[in-house]
Amino acid sequence: MKTATKTYGTWLQCWPGGESFEYRGEAEGMRVRQKTPDGGYTDWRKPSADVRRKIEIQRLALIYQDREILACDSALVDDCLKLAGEHSAEFFREWEYENIQNLQTNPDDWDAAECRSWMDERGIEDDDEPTEEDRDDDEEADRLREIVRDNSETAEIFEWWRVNGWFAKELAAVGECVLSNNYGDWWGRCTTGQQYIMDGVLQKVAARHV
Repeated sequence: MKTATKTYGTWLQCWPGGESFEYRGEAEGMRVRQKTPDGGYTDWRKPSADVRRKIEIQRLALIYQDREILACDSALVDDCLKLAGEHSAEFFREWEYENIQNLQTNPDDWDAAECRSWMDERGIEDDDEPTEEDRDDDEEADRLREIVRDNSETAEIFEWWRVNGWFAKELAAVGECVLSNNYGDWWGRCTTGQQYIMDGVLQKVAARHV
């Protein structure tokens, strides 16, 4: 007589939305299930391409969390930035505010989709959006870039995290504030009060490689 055995996978919560999945297997062999409102579970099933991508992005973001982010250096960097305005020694030139990348939003290289994503994250409405018939892709991108410029503000950095050099470049590529000098590389985190894995920033970097 055969005894039924339970099959378990790995639970993963995907941020920034917070949706969770239990998964097992890899690539085309991956199967997932989720909890139901009554406390049960759905059947194991092949995930949609979107769900599998979410899982792969979150798994890679967790690797970045463990491997690429080294230490919180908020006090150190804040003090160096303040002292840079008071001293002219060579050391302090490395810590001037003008060396911080993406302190101001620069949409010059963004396409229309990237501009809309930025606007949606901030709840900025577009009252003058043209109809499909009147839309010209190049003109639309130019128009949306102007909206971004008009609504952008200097970033407010709450925390400084020392990161590896490769990851600093990746963070800068997705628009994050980054300070790199002869003494190291730091991510200027513009949110606080929750774990940084929940911000969605690490997932943006991961999405570039999935």
